[in-house]
Amino acid sequence: MNRQDIIDRLVVELKTISDVGQNVYSEMKTWDDVPDDQFPTLIVQAYTETPTYAGAEMDTDFRVMIYGYVMSQDHRESQLNTLINNVRDKIHADFSTNGLTYDRKITSIVTDAGWLKPVGYMVMEISCSVHDVITTR
Repeated sequence: MNRQDIIDRLVVELKTISDVGQNVYSEMKTWDDVPDDQFPTLIVQAYTETPTYAGAEMDTDFRVMIYGYVMSQDHRESQLNTLINNVRDKIHADFSTNGLTYDRKITSIVTDAGWLKPVGYMVMEISCSVHDVITTR
């Protein structure tokens, strides 16, 4: 399993959030790039990767950043909190892919604290751990 596999898997999972739908992307966008009818939007980006090798096995810890945008004049905070909770639920869901151990945990959540009203902004950092057996190609 490589970085893109995990990003792709997260994008698919996050698209199942009813309020977000298809507005989940793996390419970077700012809130200015998002049309008004596509809020809320999530952006999933790979960040750092740290592999550890032990013989023919490899443990990889890498960080993923999820950027979330909402827009509302009157309900920005509640929409942002709902988005954070929905993403948190997906991140905490347990699953394995192709027999590989895959663990995820949220390490931080930062919001814009109302500075960008009517846009609400959050950044969620996730630590992903994968255990894999190295095979020659």
